[in-house]
Amino acid sequence: MTEPIQPCTDCPPTLLPMPGTKQSGHQLNVLLNYDGPQIDIYRSVAYAIPEGELECGRPIGHDDGSLEFPTGEPGDLYGYTRDGTNPRRFHPAWPECIHRILGVFIHEKQLKIAGKCHNPRAALCSHPVTLDQCAACPERQPAKVYKPRPSTVAEMVAAMIAKGKPVTEARIQAKK
Repeated sequence: MTEPIQPCTDCPPTLLPMPGTKQSGHQLNVLLNYDGPQIDIYRSVAYAIPEGELECGRPIGHDDGSLEFPTGEPGDLYGYTRDGTNPRRFHPAWPECIHRILGVFIHEKQLKIAGKCHNPRAALCSHPVTLDQCAACPERQPAKVYKPRPSTVAEMVAAMIAKGKPVTEARIQAKK
């Protein structure tokens, strides 16, 4: 029995510079979502920040996907909520959707993060989206949660009992 392939969580993300973004004088790095834990895209934001000066310094990315600026009093960060105890730390606020991409760029020494819908069934496909638009979208699709397969006989028996299937020696042998 083969184990399901799990997404890599310790590799740096792949950044895709958008064509034509140099026309505005800004580099835009894009983070693509996939059918995996949504926290991974937020963990990647700190790596996706383009080179350039930021008024409050380059934020540190935390394991929970939050960003913490090292100095100053940063302005609001769209798509994030400010931490109640640390005004320099921001937590992701986007609703879960595997079809949204995030664009990360610097504008006037401020970090900017924008969402864009790429769900072919959504009315706003290929358009920038706000938090409210994304939350209200009837086509929004959260990531699937994959359960690990039973690997021991005890786990197999428990899974069969949970499904209401009769447990026989022949069924246990067939599962191995």
